[in-house]
Amino acid sequence: LIGRAVAIRPGVATFHANLAEAHRALGQLDKAIASGRTALRLQPGYADAASNLGLALMAQGHLAQAIALLQAAIALHPTSAPAHNNLGNAFRQQGDTVQALAYFRKAVEYIWNGRIGRVQTIRIGVGGPAKPCDLPTQDMPEGTDWNMWLGPAPERGYNDALCPRGVHNH
Repeated sequence: LIGRAVAIRPGVATFHANLAEAHRALGQLDKAIASGRTALRLQPGYADAASNLGLALMAQGHLAQAIALLQAAIALHPTSAPAHNNLGNAFRQQGDTVQALAYFRKAVEYIWNGRIGRVQTIRIGVGGPAKPCDLPTQDMPEGTDWNMWLGPAPERGYNDALCPRGVHNH
């Protein structure tokens, strides 16, 4: 239906933004990005379109572009809880937990203060059940404080899947 709406009224940014979100939800990221860019070309100040395009770019691993778009979305709509949450996820993927937490806190603040309306349902996805970590031990980069990184977690050998090289200023 959204595709038909775009075909009938190709100049409506909202239709393109909705189509972009549908493509993203289906994993059709190239189509999502193309539709999102069309929505922003038609209506440059469309915060939700910028936020959704940022999600599609983030899913493709284009974090710098995603972060720029999500920051633009927040500049356009400073109390958007979804945009703050999405930007938090982008910074988390980049390995910047300090920035991620700041944006997550803002998103929670806006939700608690009713900026998105009355919350009726909350869904949380945390992945599957825990399984033993079977990653092989690797040589640790110079300057890495592995004990500090592990914190209270059980002792185990270093692996760059757990602590990526070059991401945390080691």
